[in-house]
Amino acid sequence: MKLNEMFPSKWLKAADLEGRPKLVTVEGVRMEAMEEGKPLKPVLALRGLTQGLVLNKTNGQALAEFLGDDVDKWVGRKIVIFPAQAAFQGKLVDCIRVREPKPQPTVAAQPAPQQTKATEPVAATVDAEADDVPF
Repeated sequence: MKLNEMFPSKWLKAADLEGRPKLVTVEGVRMEAMEEGKPLKPVLALRGLTQGLVLNKTNGQALAEFLGDDVDKWVGRKIVIFPAQAAFQGKLVDCIRVREPKPQPTVAAQPAPQQTKATEPVAATVDAEADDVPF
């Protein structure tokens, strides 16, 4: 068992991503108090995750670039969250950043395989660099 599992956080941390980007869907944005007496901060609720992503200005602006300025319209939209590092008080610290998902190729964009006649022999080609012969 890991220490993070013993003391789970209410908010998502870079370590929770285990070094990999994650495609997530926005369920909502709410304002929450991080500390008593401090201003409320926006928190993204993400489908399938119990922890919220506290938005800093950098991530908020990045999301607005591709989702628009109206946070109510972010609901149901997909984003990628990924671990990164940022300078904070003269040190590099782990953080989470956001980006737009890469567009997926459409099925129509892929060329159809060429058809061969049943009577014609099919020549086999071998890629020598991709050949994995165990010996």
